[in-house]
Amino acid sequence: MAQLGESATINGKGGFVQDWAADKQGTGGGITYFELDPKTMRPARMGAGQTHHIALSVADDATQLEFAERLRSAGYRVSPVMDRTYFRSVYSADPDGHIVEIATAGPGFAIDEAASELGTNLMLPPELEPQRGEISQLLPGFKAPAWKGMGECWNSCMQER
Repeated sequence: MAQLGESATINGKGGFVQDWAADKQGTGGGITYFELDPKTMRPARMGAGQTHHIALSVADDATQLEFAERLRSAGYRVSPVMDRTYFRSVYSADPDGHIVEIATAGPGFAIDEAASELGTNLMLPPELEPQRGEISQLLPGFKAPAWKGMGECWNSCMQER
């Protein structure tokens, strides 16, 4: 996988490759962004039908800070760490202006309810609790289906096709 800031050739045109996510062992997922020559390609425009942001998950705070430092070292602006109750995030942007979020996997959504109850109740972070009534009125009624496990879910989804 290309490294942050490495040049590449894409379909005969010069480009700039940015590797946003790859672990030290070279395994796992990754996103490569290609910035093409603005003389031959028109820039993307934010708006309806466009991606607002890309969220990437990292295992822990140390890994998140490592990626944030890599981005800062490459000249990108990176936000301070933001506590989102269920995870922590830092934000940057790709050259087209898309927001790139790097979020920790933890502490996770089971910090304020049992894992078996996830998705069955409206859970809000503390800062939104004062608006619970208003938020609840805006949400449509919803009953979460019982989780059958990945095997059963996969089989039933495949049968529907």
